[in-house]
Amino acid sequence: MTATVEEQLSKPNVLIIDARESEDKAMNLDFIGARKIPVTEIADKVDELGPGPILLFYGSASRTGHAEKVLKEHGYTDIVATSNKKAFEPHLQKWRVLS
Repeated sequence: MTATVEEQLSKPNVLIIDARESEDKAMNLDFIGARKIPVTEIADKVDELGPGPILLFYGSASRTGHAEKVLKEHGYTDIVATSNKKAFEPHLQKWRVLS
């Protein structure tokens, strides 16, 4: 069973990846503490990531499959991916509005 966003955020050493592309960032929100690695760059940057569970936030559901596939090919198994900002609502203090 896949963990929920809440469960994933509660895990020690969780790596939060903001995988939105520039056109996805129209939401004008930034998750504080997240690594910003657009989906199209995941394959090039995966070796820079440390071990641990991953919470992948993306802007388009059609793009997440690629990012998850790349991460799994590199041995990551504990991945939760979402584009649902509402899933983060309990953690909104971690968001900031970009100007």
